[in-house]
Amino acid sequence: MHEFIFLSSIAVNGSTTDGREPFREQDSIAPNTVYGRTKAAAEQHLSILDSGSMSITAIRAPMIYGPGAVGNFGRLLSAVRSGVPLPFGLIQNRRAFLGIDNLISFVRHRLSASSSSKFEIFLVADNEQMSTPDFVRELARANARPARLFPVPIQLLRLPMNYFGLSDALLGSLEMDVTKAHATGWRCPLTLVEGLSRAIGPR
Repeated sequence: MHEFIFLSSIAVNGSTTDGREPFREQDSIAPNTVYGRTKAAAEQHLSILDSGSMSITAIRAPMIYGPGAVGNFGRLLSAVRSGVPLPFGLIQNRRAFLGIDNLISFVRHRLSASSSSKFEIFLVADNEQMSTPDFVRELARANARPARLFPVPIQLLRLPMNYFGLSDALLGSLEMDVTKAHATGWRCPLTLVEGLSRAIGPR
């Protein structure tokens, strides 16, 4: 059977796990962004596709980091490298991340596995799930830079973060249960720290 891999997003599940258990594959979807709704629609179409001898895997990923990554990771990397102070010192969330090498590893694992399933969803993330400030600290350490974090009350941060649409991404938790991916025999080949070292390249 041929294997088709669709890179979806954990945004299909929702934008935050604040006040609830980590996201799982069997949860009801609750996308609340255009991006999440688009990925959810694509999954829906793939799930009803008459694919014949093709097996389809949808990978719901959190923020992916790696060399040349843009978006929130690119902005954090630029801030750390330039020494810009970041007002995240008091954030106590817990978030999932995914290094590009670990994503590639899971894709290869699925392509090499025999599967009789027509459509299957997997949540894939690094083993380590940590707070936004801890992620910044690890990113700074990988760059041999100080982590310039200063404490700002969360309520003061929430207004500007809401304005820029970043409140859930920076302040909220986004935890993922990756038990199903591990049940296939796959394991992350790299730790988050190792992935960040590869992501930033030579200093």
